[in-house]
Amino acid sequence: MIWTVKMVESHLEAAAETLRRLPDKPVPGFYNCWPAVLRTAWETAHFDAGPTRPSSPTPTQVSTMEQTLMWLRLLDVADQRIVWQRVSGKPMKAIAADIGVHRSTLWRRCLYAFTVIAAHLNAQDATSSRHRKVRQIGPNVR
Repeated sequence: MIWTVKMVESHLEAAAETLRRLPDKPVPGFYNCWPAVLRTAWETAHFDAGPTRPSSPTPTQVSTMEQTLMWLRLLDVADQRIVWQRVSGKPMKAIAADIGVHRSTLWRRCLYAFTVIAAHLNAQDATSSRHRKVRQIGPNVR
């Protein structure tokens, strides 16, 4: 498989979404001693529960997220921040104001960072496929 910039960006966006869907960690030492409130059908007829959290991610999604987040280690810290804010859904204009660069410069830096990750993944795939071919031929034959 050949990795493209769009594929890298979509994988990082999926990782950000998975991270957002993880359950909140409870604060140690604080707990609720009250019993659960049981409501009748009459009470809940027009009851608005408010906004709900999305379902928890599956273990496969969490594993994929962990592998995808390791890609950020290929970038320097400034580019990591830019890419993470970008895939988390923060508007480019707000990121540009935070970083102190123009939006077109920010876009080029994002594109460069995605290209670096894609090139690394493509090189990694080429190396692993070459080793698979060598193993198929035999251990002593090159």
